[in-house]
Amino acid sequence: MVMSDSPDPYDILGVPHSATQAQISHAFRTKVRTLHPDTGYPGSSPPDDAAARLRQLLCAYDALRQGGHHDAGAGPVTIPVSHRRRPPSSQDYLRAGPVRRHR
Repeated sequence: MVMSDSPDPYDILGVPHSATQAQISHAFRTKVRTLHPDTGYPGSSPPDDAAARLRQLLCAYDALRQGGHHDAGAGPVTIPVSHRRRPPSSQDYLRAGPVRRHR
């Protein structure tokens, strides 16, 4: 998400600039519950700007979650994945886990 021409993400979440990651996450979850259309408005309809405020909240949290190093043009992140495969043997065609006896 891109944060351009928007207020300070700390102000949007309502946390101080010295807030820890746990405080930021707690504030985000609390505000999302109040702005989310499925949970935030029992018995009434959401205000007209709720979608815009939710989008702004998501952008602010995304920027703070990444430590303020949000680069809009970075693209997808490549994560190296490795896995090990054992060479198949003639005895590995059927494997069973531990057997439990029920009385």
